[in-house]
Amino acid sequence: MYNRVVSKFTLIELLVVISIIGILASILLPSLAKARNKTMQTVCMSNQRQVGIAVTSYIIDNNNYGPSHKDTNSTRWFDRLIPSLLPEGPLGDGGPSNVQKCPSGMELTEVWQSSIALTPGVAGSTWANGSFHQTALHQATADETAMAIDSKKNFSKSGWWYMDSASLMELPEEERVARHLDRANVTFLDGSSKSKSISFLLGVNTGTHTFWDVEQ
Repeated sequence: MYNRVVSKFTLIELLVVISIIGILASILLPSLAKARNKTMQTVCMSNQRQVGIAVTSYIIDNNNYGPSHKDTNSTRWFDRLIPSLLPEGPLGDGGPSNVQKCPSGMELTEVWQSSIALTPGVAGSTWANGSFHQTALHQATADETAMAIDSKKNFSKSGWWYMDSASLMELPEEERVARHLDRANVTFLDGSSKSKSISFLLGVNTGTHTFWDVEQ
């Protein structure tokens, strides 16, 4: 009978293997994280396109007026779209639909919240006499005028102040506008949705730029 010789790993060999695994993990994990973020951006873009289609349909059916806020406490823009153009969400009571939730954004816990915000000319451009003033959109430059954008925090109506450096870069990632790999999803009045970089957004941070203006 022969004695079986059992070979064992030495401590050095084990440390080398662990080191190799650590190096491979450090190389792969950033790529996996980037792929995950890209997937969430794609989901958010798809959601935003659905909202864009709903808003465009509303505008066509309402003499070129957008689904504006009626006042600060009721009739939010998506109230006018649910359930005929957008499905009602899990919060119920006219709350945001599932397509208004960004997978990279904050949780929606109140019925007035949305991960997608309509721009002033669509949701109502100015506050006067207890309501947001509606603006006809037929004069808008459709492929340049923003209809909707990723929401800062969970606000459902945006403004040109969304484009300041704090809103784009300095807030926690889930609260900022440019939370998709330092980019934001923007839907324009012609129905197109595009991913825009921080540098682009910072270049349109005035209230008179065509990016926001519906009177061009």
